[in-house]
Amino acid sequence: MPTIDCTSSALYCGNYSTSIQWLDKNKIAITGQTNQQFVPKSNGIYYVQYRHSTSCNLISKGVSWPDCKFIVANEDHVLELNESSNIFYPIPTHGELNISYKLKLKKKC
Repeated sequence: MPTIDCTSSALYCGNYSTSIQWLDKNKIAITGQTNQQFVPKSNGIYYVQYRHSTSCNLISKGVSWPDCKFIVANEDHVLELNESSNIFYPIPTHGELNISYKLKLKKKC
């Protein structure tokens, strides 16, 4: 997973120096921004993506620049509902329905 080092003057991809792409708050590539150091032209949330040749592209956690606050959400994984394990009880119900289900954390790609 790529990491971002943040200072008041620039953002740095701390653990990859090649095959990277800086992304805006919508995770859209910022044209021409493929260097380890990135100086944003405006305040906002930024990500860095490592483009792996044989597996998934990895995206860092977001960072708000210039205040260097990290965004907790990460979309490299998704929760997947195992539909065959759903249990609803009691049936019939008299005002309260219990639902039991299993979720699995799964890598998106």
